[in-house]
Amino acid sequence: EVLAPLTYSVSGMAIDAAIRGRGISLGQGFFAIDSIKRHDLVAPFKIALPMPFPYFICWKRAVADSPATRQFLDWLIGEAEQTGRDIKAVFGD
Repeated sequence: EVLAPLTYSVSGMAIDAAIRGRGISLGQGFFAIDSIKRHDLVAPFKIALPMPFPYFICWKRAVADSPATRQFLDWLIGEAEQTGRDIKAVFGD
């Protein structure tokens, strides 16, 4: 059975469709890495395009000076670094 081509503007939808067997997906490793680690998806090629600094975090200076904000930022950076290592292990440099 040949299915009509599908196009998604949201990475999560494209990844979900690939998991359900509706084809292949091109998308950001960040959104696919958990599904790849669970073996719901397979990355057939070690191909990646660099996306330097695709996300930013912003807040008022007064908030940035609080210990709770620093703790949150440290946690967020740690999570991002781990995700980056996971993505690199699957897709390479």
